[in-house]
Amino acid sequence: NNRAALLAGVIVALDPASIVYSTYMGPEPLANLLLLAMAIGLLALLHTQRIGPTAAWAAFAGAALALSSLARPASYMLWPLLALVLLIVRRRLWLAALTFAAVSAAGVFAWTAHNGAVFGNATFSTVGAYTQLYCRAASVEHFATNREMRPIYIDLNERVAERVGWEGEVTSGTRYEFYAATPEIQSAMQSVAIEIFLKYPLWFVATLPIGLARMYGWTNTLPNWFTPIEIVWNIALYASAAWGMWGAFRRKQWTLFIGIGLMIAYYTLGTLWVANACMDTRMRSMLTPFLAVAAAYALIVIRKIRVQYTQN
Repeated sequence: NNRAALLAGVIVALDPASIVYSTYMGPEPLANLLLLAMAIGLLALLHTQRIGPTAAWAAFAGAALALSSLARPASYMLWPLLALVLLIVRRRLWLAALTFAAVSAAGVFAWTAHNGAVFGNATFSTVGAYTQLYCRAASVEHFATNREMRPIYIDLNERVAERVGWEGEVTSGTRYEFYAATPEIQSAMQSVAIEIFLKYPLWFVATLPIGLARMYGWTNTLPNWFTPIEIVWNIALYASAAWGMWGAFRRKQWTLFIGIGLMIAYYTLGTLWVANACMDTRMRSMLTPFLAVAAAYALIVIRKIRVQYTQN
């Protein structure tokens, strides 16, 4: 209802991470805005009965998701999952699901083909291989071996150089020695990262809470004195969202439960796979509107329960 929508908007407007990562010209504000446009398009087609408008909203949502992925590639594998959700919640919308998937996939594959033709690397984005090595595998090795980060970075750079046959001397003890610009370097970076994960599987799992804390806990760019306030806010937001998800499940509000649950799972698991360090709440900024909707749903339900209780 309108009250719940207004409440969700207020929550997003007050969220510290959303304020920080929507007040500058960068990839996050644009990607998050387009992702929200996609969600609005999908909700509109779910409430449309005629085939024409349904297909139009599906195409709009697919284009918004593709553009969001171009602004920030975190979303580029989301389209098949959302198309599947459409089929689960509304089987009669198979044509809309197909349209949405086709438009989104066209954007993803077109950019992949562009990268292959222009740069000789037919991949949508190379940032995943980079962050997986320097922001995830390096962290795992640091905790597993208790070594300082500089020698770890040198070791990682030497292993990548060896795999690609680079004969130059590696002296940089930073994560800026290599970028996954070519297929060979990208493959080498991914292989070295996977080797570390397989060598220290327990530490891979043990460091997951650190990534979760950084992703959902605090914003690095805010002053230190504000961190406790932000943590309290975030705990309240997540608790309300969890209560809202539980309420949606109990009341069989499957569109709400599956849709928001999928978004949370996709971005959380995807982020923790490729990063553990090098991040803060920026990595969950795209989830804030969905968390706010779940939290608003919980607060509206609680209010209705209180009204019913007082009337009885």
